[in-house]
Parts: sequence; C-alpha cells; structure tokens
Amino acid sequence: MSGDRPLTAAVLAVGNLVGADVVADLGALLPGVDVRWSPYTETIEQRVERRRLRRAGRPLERTELSDALRETLLAADAVLAFDVPWDLTVFAPRLRLLQAVGAGVEQYDHAGLAAHGVTLCNAAGIAAPSMAEYVIGRLLEVYKGSRAVEQLQRDRRWKRHETRELAGATVAIVGLGAIGRATAQRLRGWEVTLLGVRRRVDPAATDPDVDEVFAVEDLDLVLGRADVVVLTVPATEATNRWFDADRFAAMKPGAVFCNVSRGSMVDEEALRTALEGGRLGAAILDVTRVEPLPAEDPLWGAPNLYLTPHSSTSVDRYAPRLLRLYADNVTRLAEGRPLRNRIDPELGYRV
Repeated sequence: MSGDRPLTAAVLAVGNLVGADVVADLGALLPGVDVRWSPYTETIEQRVERRRLRRAGRPLERTELSDALRETLLAADAVLAFDVPWDLTVFAPRLRLLQAVGAGVEQYDHAGLAAHGVTLCNAAGIAAPSMAEYVIGRLLEVYKGSRAVEQLQRDRRWKRHETRELAGATVAIVGLGAIGRATAQRLRGWEVTLLGVRRRVDPAATDPDVDEVFAVEDLDLVLGRADVVVLTVPATEATNRWFDADRFAAMKPGAVFCNVSRGSMVDEEALRTALEGGRLGAAILDVTRVEPLPAEDPLWGAPNLYLTPHSSTSVDRYAPRLLRLYADNVTRLAEGRPLRNRIDPELGYRV
C-alpha cells in the first residue's frame, strides 16, 4: 500500500510477451494491487534517432502520449516495460520500480531513473533455459555439419559427411550470470572441459558449474585454450567492441565463437575477417551491432556464420516467468524488502 491508496502496477510491454490479458493474470498474483495495461512501444527508427540527438547534445521534444497512458503513468508505483518515454519520470512522479522485460537495460539509460529515486531491475534468468538450449543446438549444428548434410539432401546426393564430436572440447563461458550458468550446467553431460570467466575472482576460487574459473584479466589466456567461446555478459561502455581483431587473434585457430549477449561487444568487421581468413571455424550470432541487420551489410555473407535475428529466447514460457518476477518485485516494493535483479546505476548491470 502507498498511503491510503492501493499500489498501482502498470504494464507497458506489448508484442508476443504480454497483452491485455495480463491484467487478470497479474491481478491474481497481486491481490489488492491496482493493475493496469497501457501499451507503449517505439520503432527502431525512433530509438536510433533519440540516441543520435542525445549524443549530439541536442534537446529532445516532450513525448506525446495518449490520455489513457498519461493517467496510468500518473498513478504508477511500478512499471513493467520494454520501451519507456525518455521523459518517463515527468509523467510518472510516483514511480519507484521499473521492471525491464529482458536482461538488457541499455535502452533505459535516458530516463534519469536513479536521480528520481527509481530502481531499475532486469529480467535476467528468465530466458536462461531457452538461450542455453539455443547455444547447444547451434553448437551441434556446427559440430555435426548440419548445413552440409542438408545441402546433400537438397541435391539428392547420398554421400557421407565427416563430423566431429563435441565431447572432449574445451568450452569457455565468458560471463557466469544466469545464461552462462544455464549453458554450463547443460553442457556438463557432454563431457567437455568448462572454463568460466567472471568479473571478480578470488585467487583460490572454485565454481560448481565450471572446471576452472578465471578473472576477466585472464581472458586472452582462456581464449587460447578454448575450442568454443560463448559470450554471455552485460553490455557496458567497457565491453563496447570488446571482441576485436586482437581478441579473435588470441583465440585458438578453428575455434567457434558464439555471442548471445549484445552486438555492441563485437567488432563485426574483425569478426568477418577472422571467418574469411579461417582464423575462426565458425561464428554463432543471435545479436548484431545494428538490428535489424541491413540487407546490404557484408556480415550476411561471411563464411560459416550462423546468424539469427535476436531470437534465442523461446517465448512459450517467458511471459508467466516474467509476470511472477514482476509480481514478486511489486510485493517486495510494498513491503520494503530488497528487490530482485536490481541494476547498479553506475555499473549498468545487476548486482
């Protein structure tokens, strides 16, 4: 409760995750809470233009909102959203919690949340099972030569194609958050050697989900040992173009690179060069620096590239998990307890 009025939990997210029926579903999880659904979404072009104006130091115009959305935001103590107006706190003076739909939160950095006492939480962990399945599925495609044998089928040619075993490979998981751990846990049964890379590591540290654990400072050493490198870390200023020509040169010849984090972390020209020159055996990307990737971008034609349009998350179980997380955080907010998946405003990732 907030004073004599019920707490108001708003849902702005739209698309295939949550729709109008969320009011009943969330209401069942939050009895006594005023639950509202007021869709708000932005186009990719709007997001790109806003970033351009902000980087140029130019003022942004006040966001135009419907009367219904204005009324919802005016009452909102908590908001669940993918997109929010850049001037959200102007429209939502009571707001104390912004719950992100996904693990990434870079799209909210314009809203001035921390300065207005708003806690930002992400949805890390919700997509981890399906993303781990995606990583393993794509790795098996590479190791079992799926593209080659599918082409043989299309050509109606009965010809054996030599493949490799994933068993015995060394797999580096760069980032032991929810996605990295889910991937490592599922790879345990494949008889691979697992190397984990974390931000902070005690010299004597061990980790239950990997065979060896390393600090970020030892990343290049790890890259030289790994047959497979899986990138699952949050996007920050420090990780922009993190995997550049030097990083790809540090990798084991013929290794497989997989990125399910954010496209901003990869120098795509360097990646393409590494694939074309044979330094990398294959690259698995679910994210690119620009999304959607323009049709004329040369990355499309890179050899041995396994590219998907930011779709490693399966949505069949996503919405129920997301609503449970949001409901839990709204309850914690009402009771004054610590929130789950809180983002440190200075670091830009979960603490």
